[in-house]
Amino acid sequence: MALPKLKVPTHELIQPSTSKTIKFRPFMADEEKVLLMAKEAKDDQQMINAMRDLVKACTFGKVDMNKIPTFDLEYMFVQLRARSVAEKSLIRMICQNPVPVVKPIDASGDADAFLGDEVSGSSIKEDFKDTKACGGEIPFEIDLLNVEVVRPEGHSKTIVLDEDDKIGIILRYPEIGMLEELDENDEDKFSSQISILIESVFEGETVTQSGDASVEDMKAFLSTFRRPHYRKIKQTFFDTMPVLRHDHPYECPKCGVKNTKRFEGVKDFF
Repeated sequence: MALPKLKVPTHELIQPSTSKTIKFRPFMADEEKVLLMAKEAKDDQQMINAMRDLVKACTFGKVDMNKIPTFDLEYMFVQLRARSVAEKSLIRMICQNPVPVVKPIDASGDADAFLGDEVSGSSIKEDFKDTKACGGEIPFEIDLLNVEVVRPEGHSKTIVLDEDDKIGIILRYPEIGMLEELDENDEDKFSSQISILIESVFEGETVTQSGDASVEDMKAFLSTFRRPHYRKIKQTFFDTMPVLRHDHPYECPKCGVKNTKRFEGVKDFF
């Protein structure tokens, strides 16, 4: 007799870069094992590959893994994690707030005279010159369903390179891993990376899709770029890229300091 099968629920999410509704299922125990093995290996590329495979399988192959932006992949993974393991994730942080190192000082000003000895007497003072990290443990409980992709102010995929002639480019978002290879100090490498991400080139109302331009024409266009153009592209697009981010206020139970911890990128939520 065939054994019964457990029902697998289906959920929906909104893909941040496209605003499209994507259906997905939770990942299974054997799929989670692959993910945990990649994490234990401490190999970033292995981790990325495991995430891509997991998101592809759980979204029923409806998401193009060759075009998915970094922040889309991270957001989808966190949503999968919330629906597959637990909606809330407990993360612990060690407080690094500097606190004074208390040293007893005798009347002569010798702090070392009392080290290792019991301190008593009205002539004792405290030396607050030296500091150390508090070391208190701060637990965070994050509702993963409330973690969102943040779009920094001033970000744009459309970049005007010549204001007079209204010449510019429209970029697509890079896939995960590419941002780490970005090098604005190497113009040849930076130009090559930008060329891969150009969706279209416009001049006034005339728009040319990158796929419709010849390799020679694209190279000729890129050869006219100057350092200010690269700087504007970096500041307007790359430096303000949408990112998976969550700010969580906290108070250290040991030293009492109040601050906000920023969780950013999938590694902070894993």
